[in-house]
Amino acid sequence: MLALLLQCSFSTASATDDPPLVGSYELGHGLRVPGSGFTLGGYAGIDLDGRENAPATLRASNLSLFLWWENQGKLKFFSELDAENVLDYEDGHFSSGERYLALERLYLDYAYSPTLNIRLGKFLTPIGRWNLIHADPLVWTSSRPLVTENSFPTNATGAMVTDTLPLFGKNIEFSLYGSGDTNIRPNPDEDPFTEAAGGHVIIPLYGNAQLGFSYVNFEQRSERGERKNLFGGDFFWSHNRYEVSSEAIYRYSDRGSTWAERGIFIQGRCAVDGTMVRDRAL
Repeated sequence: MLALLLQCSFSTASATDDPPLVGSYELGHGLRVPGSGFTLGGYAGIDLDGRENAPATLRASNLSLFLWWENQGKLKFFSELDAENVLDYEDGHFSSGERYLALERLYLDYAYSPTLNIRLGKFLTPIGRWNLIHADPLVWTSSRPLVTENSFPTNATGAMVTDTLPLFGKNIEFSLYGSGDTNIRPNPDEDPFTEAAGGHVIIPLYGNAQLGFSYVNFEQRSERGERKNLFGGDFFWSHNRYEVSSEAIYRYSDRGSTWAERGIFIQGRCAVDGTMVRDRAL
């Protein structure tokens, strides 16, 4: 069987970059609303799937809108709405698919110090690397690794503290978070936290390499009374045209070993002439 999966993404904002000056626009930084402190941005994802002996499908899988606010003070606000499964085209027919307007993120940040930040609201669960940067324009594969999707809720509603500490000549980044039974517009396809407490640590290594560790103890809504513990490790390395990333998780339950889950993925990337990309994910 011959299969071709092509994904196109159009981005007008990056939630991790600082926006430009008021009234200006730069691709990848969003559009500043003059005099308000607000910035608009977003991205769209289109998937084309053509396989031998199967009808071709075209799907507008994501239409995401970012809205964030900041000024010269210590408070910041960020939100992300994501219209999922906007449009499907299969075998010559259009359909609306299983549309859903997801609230991916909605939180306030308070910068207590230049390195210490306190976050309240709904945010992406800080487990590994992929879950924090899974937007289509920022990743190299068209499908998400299963170990980053089905082993834990991808969003948490609660509080998170992040800080950077100098240790052995390195800046160690860490996040500590907690989530309760209050969920802001949970995705119907996901089983949200009812209780969760965890953390994530990022350790810089030699050159452009990073090593991360995750841990969370949690309970989910559909399985109240079952306590789960998840341990994770992640790795990232880049040099010139090459990049390697990997994540592994092990999750066990107080119900016994038959409820345990484990998994790993490894992905390599090689840029050709600075434009073309070849990748391999396991």
